[in-house]
Amino acid sequence: MLGGMIIPMRKVMVYFVGGGGSGSTSDPRGTIFSQLADASHLSSRGDVVVVTVQSRVGPFGYLYGGTKEAPGNVGLHDQILALRWIWYNIGTFSGDRTQVTIFGQGGGAVSVGAMILSPLNWRLFRRAILQSGSPLSPVTGPTSKKQALKRTMELAAKLDCTSTKGGEKKGGGVSTKNIEVTLECLRSKTVQEIVDASKVEGFSSGHSLFRPIYGDDLLPGKPSKVLTEGKFNLGFDLLYGTVKDEGADFAAAFVPAGADSANPLTVESVKETLKWMMVFYGQSYGEEVAEFYTSESFLNESSTREDMR
Repeated sequence: MLGGMIIPMRKVMVYFVGGGGSGSTSDPRGTIFSQLADASHLSSRGDVVVVTVQSRVGPFGYLYGGTKEAPGNVGLHDQILALRWIWYNIGTFSGDRTQVTIFGQGGGAVSVGAMILSPLNWRLFRRAILQSGSPLSPVTGPTSKKQALKRTMELAAKLDCTSTKGGEKKGGGVSTKNIEVTLECLRSKTVQEIVDASKVEGFSSGHSLFRPIYGDDLLPGKPSKVLTEGKFNLGFDLLYGTVKDEGADFAAAFVPAGADSANPLTVESVKETLKWMMVFYGQSYGEEVAEFYTSESFLNESSTREDMR
């Protein structure tokens, strides 16, 4: 009630930032202030309260060292804290806390998937929408602690922060003392140095070495195993799909160098590019994808350069 008037409670939509250009778990440049995360259009067109969540991203949100100082998944913990804040406070903004939908695209969809799988999120949302992303992704989905520690040491090597001092060994063959020295060194680097060093080579859109881990209190098990065994949050509505032209940003990184008017793309070069993309993303059906998208129903030798792009 406001000034004697009864204000109707509205459904709530919570957006986790994602996508190659604005980022979430895998992009260290992710921000709710990007144009892609602007909620004003959705909130003005729909009778809903829209919340966009800023969380730590890239190495700042997912660097893992097996210590209290670098536990991994702090970005996901930020998102859970946001959902808890919404539960206790959204009523002040005429939002109905029992009607919360979480949604995200790309890396944001991975976050949504993690929220579904996490035992720490019981009753904090009722519906979920995953757009062109999944916690099962071999590229952006949660990884093991051993693999995450390896990525941390790769970052450390790029920033000349590796240590050869002895100590008790941790997973991945790195000693406790080593990782403490490494983390101290990483703290001495600037934000920009860390961002630049954490980028995956070949991607101009900011994709990072770092992503969520499984095996902690937030994500106790490997996502595929948790889903198979049904040990995740139940009783919510799920909408899952893909965004048109989602792969365009990724494909641009694989276009053969020098592809211009003097060196035009051909059906064969596009086919080889598609095959390599599938290999990079850990998929075994590259041949089938390449054949499908370069078939005569899609492309032929008379196709324009724009068609091939």
